[in-house]
Amino acid sequence: MRTCLRILCAAAIAASLGTGRAEADLTITPLTPAFATGPETSQAQINVILDGLIGNSTELYKSDEETGTVSGPFASSYTTTYSNPVGDPGNALIEYVSGPKLTTANYLLVKDGNQDPAWYLFAINWDGMMDISIEDFWPGNGAISHVALYQGDPFNTVPEPTTFALWGVAGIAGLVARRRRKTNA
Repeated sequence: MRTCLRILCAAAIAASLGTGRAEADLTITPLTPAFATGPETSQAQINVILDGLIGNSTELYKSDEETGTVSGPFASSYTTTYSNPVGDPGNALIEYVSGPKLTTANYLLVKDGNQDPAWYLFAINWDGMMDISIEDFWPGNGAISHVALYQGDPFNTVPEPTTFALWGVAGIAGLVARRRRKTNA
């Protein structure tokens, strides 16, 4: 019995330590709930909208399929492969290559420019090392022109509903505790 327990503990510890590389991909499709979408085709217009949505947004990595350029402070750390079909891609794969990794990218922008919506913005929970698989965008009607990873201003975001619910529960618990103290006194 003790040997079995030791084996189970060792397996749990090994699983929690992992290999240093995330094993599961983050998959994004048009059916993934988007943080925002829009019809704007100009990147300058989109940047103004992003600043309004997520605060002072910072573009950390951008891969442009049409020009083949990669930009941003983490351009050398990642690579993006476009497919389905090449030249008119509906899919993209962002992979960590080496060097400094992003730890603060919390938004992914997928843009076409010739469709409505012309762009999707996704709030992502990403460790900077796992692959981001972007699939089935604008099938037969357009193509991904570029993908970009952004950091938003964490102090200029709207809390999610769960956060509001927790604040409400904490407030009610505080009022109940206060009332009990008054009653006992």
